[in-house]
Amino acid sequence: MWPCGDRGWASDPHLPSPVELRRLLLARALARAAAPEMMARLIELGLTAEDERVASVCLVAGLDRAGVKPIDYDPAQDQAQPSWNPGALTAEEREQLRAILEKAIGKGRR
Repeated sequence: MWPCGDRGWASDPHLPSPVELRRLLLARALARAAAPEMMARLIELGLTAEDERVASVCLVAGLDRAGVKPIDYDPAQDQAQPSWNPGALTAEEREQLRAILEKAIGKGRR
């Protein structure tokens, strides 16, 4: 048998009383019953609100409830990738590139 405290039904002060528990369950049942209409209104506000702040909050809330997770920003995506791979050059091509670069560097130093 569970030990009873001053509240009469449980000694854990964090548990709701029977009256509080009934109210909580009723509130959840009411919210569940109104959920489709509330979600429709949330979507409507997200798509048509004139205030961008309202639209932003509604859109994020709608996406959260739909299970859509944001993608983390990766700065590497914004960096330009090299258009060629110097490792793919043949030995002859590397030698030609070295000669061209030596000429270019040599002209700049004189």
